Parts: sequence; C-alpha cells; structure tokens
Amino acid sequence: MSVKWQWLDDYQWVDYDKKTSSLLEKSYLEGKKSESCDKERFVEFCDIHTIHDNFSSLPKDYKSLVGIQRRKDNPNRRRLVQRLIPATYDGYIVYIIKESLEDGVDYDGLIDIIKLRKGKITNKINNSTLVVCDETTWNNDVRKLIQQVLDDKIPIVTSTFVNKSLDSYKLTTKDLQIKNNEFAQRLNEKKEISIKRMRTFDDLFQAKRKIDLNMTFSIPFEIKEIDDTKIILMNEGKDFDLPVKPNRISNVVDLLKGLSKQLELQFNDGKFEGNDGEKIKIEIQ
Repeated sequence: MSVKWQWLDDYQWVDYDKKTSSLLEKSYLEGKKSESCDKERFVEFCDIHTIHDNFSSLPKDYKSLVGIQRRKDNPNRRRLVQRLIPATYDGYIVYIIKESLEDGVDYDGLIDIIKLRKGKITNKINNSTLVVCDETTWNNDVRKLIQQVLDDKIPIVTSTFVNKSLDSYKLTTKDLQIKNNEFAQRLNEKKEISIKRMRTFDDLFQAKRKIDLNMTFSIPFEIKEIDDTKIILMNEGKDFDLPVKPNRISNVVDLLKGLSKQLELQFNDGKFEGNDGEKIKIEIQ
C-alpha cells in the first residue's frame, strides 16, 4: 500500500524521504513501538491519547496522527507524525459491475481499496458517481449498464486502474474520461456488427421478431401445417412446432416466401413444394 509519512515543523507538514517512509511503514505494520529515522531522530508509534498528552494542541485533522518524532539526544524535543493514506476516491460513490470483472480480480479487495481511500460503495448504479467495469466479453445485461452509465455521463474505470491508482491523491478529469471514450467505441462496434448481420437470412427471424422461441437449429425441413398459432416443420418423420403470436402467422408466411429465392424453395399459399433436402438455419427468439 502506498502511504505518505510526514512530520510537522513550525509551519507545515514535511515529507519523509522515500526510503524512510518505507521503513516507517514496515515497522508500523509489524507493530513495533518505534523506528529510527536517521542518526539524530526516531519515531515513537503511539495512540491519539498519548499524542495528546505530549502536545497542548493538535491539528483539526488529527485522525492521521500515529506517532511522535523525537531527537535521540533529547527525547523531549518532539514533533507530530502522521501517516497519510491517499484519499483517491474521496467524494466518489462507486458502483462495481461485478459480472464484468476479469478472472482473478478480487471483488472484495477492490471494495477495500476504494473504502480505504475514502470512497463509498453503492449497490445501485443510479446512485453512483463512478463505475468500475473491466474490458471483458460483455453480456447483454452488462452492455445495457454501460450504455446507461455513458448516457448519464458517469466516469468509468477498470479494476486495473483502481489497483494502479494507489499512489494518486486525487483523480483528475483526464483520468476519468479515457475509458468512457473507449467503452463508447466498443458499444458502437457491437452495433455495427449487428446491423451487418441483420442483412443475412439467418438473422431475419430475430430481426423481424415474428417467432417467440429462443433456439437455433439447422435442418432439412418441410412445412407440414400452418394455423393461427403455430407452424409445424417436419424432418425425417419428426414434427417441430414453432409457436407464433396470434395474428402474426401471415407475416411469418410472407417472411418464408421472401426467403425462397435465396433458399431455392417454393411456397404456394404457405405450403411447401420445393426441394425438401435444402437446409436453412433459423434463429428464433
């Protein structure tokens, strides 16, 4: 975890150098009572009550105080020490699209990182001001959520971004617009593919929304029977029922007739009269 260690001089907070900060962090996490900074100073780790006993007044933002810097030759000469955790997500309400996360990403770990860095977690996307979503293969539900987020102009970041932002003390507008643009482009690419596929006959049933099953099959068939509620296709002596919504059967027949030139099939008033060995792939939703 990236944190900042500082001591308070007469006017402002002063950063410890990187090496000293790493040493203090390691000792603090190990539960040591103190750690040497250099030849002249050491830091005593202590609670807020001990700190208050040593100083007549404390800064307003005292929650980050974790110790006292003392001189080795005179321990009574002392300074306040604070351990500053980056408030990267301060002011953000974060929604994580869990089903979009890449394999191996620790969902609970993401929550811990965001909370530790002052962010809030919500389970309602409408309440969010920041969304975490990975660039995996999105299902329809995830794509709908992303589209909603883009429409509402909510910034999107990935789990990788969250893990790499540990050193960031504040997110910038530039940081938060990169993925929105990329995700919008990906959604548009999906739409382009859908439009192209609509031109092929195997997607025509789905496009027209005439038949209301969710299945895909490819068979040599003939139409055995058509009535007001279903079409019966026959293949090798077996019947396949395709239920259709009331008052739409004529549209389905017209649709089949419209395919006949491509399939080299012939229909006469909805009755099959062509080559029953021809194959057709029908996608039905």
